[in-house]
Amino acid sequence: MTLPCGLVLPNRIAKAALSEFMADSGGTPLEHMIALYRRWGEGGAGLIITGNVMVDPRYIEAPGNVVLNGKLSTLGRSRLQAIAEAGKSSGSAVLMQLSHAGALASKQGCERPVAPSLRRRGKPGTGAFKSAPCRALTKDEITSIVAQFVAAADMASDTGFDGVQIQCGHGHLISQFLSPRLNRRTDDWGGSLHNRARLMLEIIDEVRARLPDNFAISVKLNASDFMEDGFSFDDCLGVVEWLNGAGVDLIEISGGSRVQPQMFGLMQPDFYGADGRLASGYNETGAYFGGFSKAVKAVALMPVLVTGGVRRRMDAERIISHGVADMVGFGRPMCLDDKLSEKLLSGDVDVIDDVKPEGFVSGGRFGFDSRYGFIREVHFEGLIAWHSVQMAGLSEGLKSDASVGLLSALRSFRKSLRATRQR
Repeated sequence: MTLPCGLVLPNRIAKAALSEFMADSGGTPLEHMIALYRRWGEGGAGLIITGNVMVDPRYIEAPGNVVLNGKLSTLGRSRLQAIAEAGKSSGSAVLMQLSHAGALASKQGCERPVAPSLRRRGKPGTGAFKSAPCRALTKDEITSIVAQFVAAADMASDTGFDGVQIQCGHGHLISQFLSPRLNRRTDDWGGSLHNRARLMLEIIDEVRARLPDNFAISVKLNASDFMEDGFSFDDCLGVVEWLNGAGVDLIEISGGSRVQPQMFGLMQPDFYGADGRLASGYNETGAYFGGFSKAVKAVALMPVLVTGGVRRRMDAERIISHGVADMVGFGRPMCLDDKLSEKLLSGDVDVIDDVKPEGFVSGGRFGFDSRYGFIREVHFEGLIAWHSVQMAGLSEGLKSDASVGLLSALRSFRKSLRATRQR
């Protein structure tokens, strides 16, 4: 598939973004991150998207994030170049995902996160994902954030990446601006949908103007944040209309946040509709956001990528043939089998094992969708921790280890992040 910028993808499978947590305390990638991307690069995906690369070291998702701080050290540059080369070693294209955590900034690295509007209470979270009350950004700070994204995209190009993906979903800063629930500003950055989308559109415009024409720009966009008075699917379709004229090469449709983890196929009980499937945009392919993606594809002038929930080769084929999306993304399954893309393309795999760690409970009082916030948060961090442990194993040349329990992974993950802060 050829993107509008001219970048040719050898197939329609994407390795979706997953935070690797493989950087030192300064945000420089560690050497084993290169090995991880070499394994993914040899795995056969047409497109590989990195995990969150943060554009501001003060507001990161968690310790261990890669950070671009306006400049690159010699070591940081060489490591990023090696990651890009490793990912592209067998013909895949590689995009760097750029993000600003905003209100989600880890309390372990930031005492006072920033957000579109003042928030007197911190976001739910445990461990590395616990955040503090936020202050509202000034107009000058918003302008500087645009410049940070542009500088980071320039560094991505300079170190050999084929393009960038701007993270506009999953509760990160840009999606906070898009949400009328979270953005209560009354100036040019709040109020109408266009004003709430201004930060996203200015970043894209500046990156498109600054970088070469053949540099790919992707946007990860929530179909909805699944919160009352939040970013709706009607809002999403309105944003897509503006992106049609902004030089965007690929839209990835996702949804939810830590509060509503729809990217894991789960919602808090309070926000289920009368029909849970319709509420989530589920369709016959099993994709969490398949219904939304098909509607976006009907109006988008660029290719559409849908990620989440696809566990059968037949369903991946139907997503393409039935016009649900132009590409299919896989995230967590790629942590368990780095050769998944190759196996799907050859037909060696028809059903992808939906492995859950021991100790993970999907429903009930003590499950992921429990009404008790602390229990949901432990499951959320534990699931991320478990897949982080699997990625660490891949980087060391090991096979996935499904026997690792949820709590064991959580302890290992937290220990690893403490060590990261000391590096």
